[in-house]
Amino acid sequence: MNQLTHSLAIMMVMALTGLSGLGQSCIDPVACNYNPDAATPDAVCLEILPLITHDSGELAGMTTWRVYFRTTDPADFVTA
Repeated sequence: MNQLTHSLAIMMVMALTGLSGLGQSCIDPVACNYNPDAATPDAVCLEILPLITHDSGELAGMTTWRVYFRTTDPADFVTA
């Protein structure tokens, strides 16, 4: 597993662990934290989509991902 994929996997596990620890699951079947039995239907949803698979150059064999963190309040934001 290359470093980028490994880092993404770790990020996903941490995010999903945090969301499930708060009892938050998303009712959107596309989301990574999908749960059809979610107790909070307005919870945040986490979704990752491959954007570009690089075939040549320095990034050959790697994938650029787009990460979506959908919240229920327009004032919510993500920070690192």
